[in-house]
Amino acid sequence: MCVISLLGRRMFAKNLGVLWDSQMTMADQTAKGCKTSTLHLQNIIKIRKYLLATVLKCLVHSFMTSRLDSNNALLYNILNYYLQKLQSMQNWAARVTMGGKHLSQLLEELHWLPIVKQIQFKILLLCYCCLNSNAPGQYLTSSQSRHKLSSSLHSSRAVLKLYVPCSKRLWGDSTSPVESSALRNQGCTFS
Repeated sequence: MCVISLLGRRMFAKNLGVLWDSQMTMADQTAKGCKTSTLHLQNIIKIRKYLLATVLKCLVHSFMTSRLDSNNALLYNILNYYLQKLQSMQNWAARVTMGGKHLSQLLEELHWLPIVKQIQFKILLLCYCCLNSNAPGQYLTSSQSRHKLSSSLHSSRAVLKLYVPCSKRLWGDSTSPVESSALRNQGCTFS
């Protein structure tokens, strides 16, 4: 179900829980995510002293995966400003859970990737599933194709390259086949 609304002078549509604005900046989506994250983290802070450490960690982790991880593959290639807002929410949740350690240690102990890496991981996982015929939909599998060379080179067997479709639309390069192929061909690593 799609709902179209006017908020002031800005028009946005809501479909499957995602707020799409007319410029595809995802500003409304990230603002909504940060607002609900703030509300839930403040409520968790109020009851933190009554919870065991393991229960607190489980509660915050389930909150993080449900709020910040849902639909985050749609946030690929948005402005860094919006990604930093989401990252600050994740950092705050890590501090609520583990205390006053260094952030990189906190994220590592909680086994959380930074927001940008989470987005890339989700896209690459979908790409992997498409190439191995485990994709959730047939349309995703048909959108991925391996790059075929005209001549047989010895180096062509070293790395699998994917065909990257080109788009002439303004935001066409944020579509799933384009971004997953481009990320895979870059040899994206998670370090």
